[in-house]
Amino acid sequence: MYVRRFRAKWDRDPKPEEIREYFPLFADPEHLCGVHESQMRLMGTWDKSLEWMKDTRVYRSYEEFLDDC
Repeated sequence: MYVRRFRAKWDRDPKPEEIREYFPLFADPEHLCGVHESQMRLMGTWDKSLEWMKDTRVYRSYEEFLDDC
């Protein structure tokens, strides 16, 4: 829903760092950008989040995530 609304408002897909709330669904836990690293540190659950992303992330890429939106 968020991506669809973003597209409607801005007439483009959001960049991965513009949808911080959803990055665990698609980000490669071995190659996080600075924004996503800081988001994980913010909650103080780095180890648990990293483990979850490695084991159960929903999409294998950002493009796959966008295709499903």
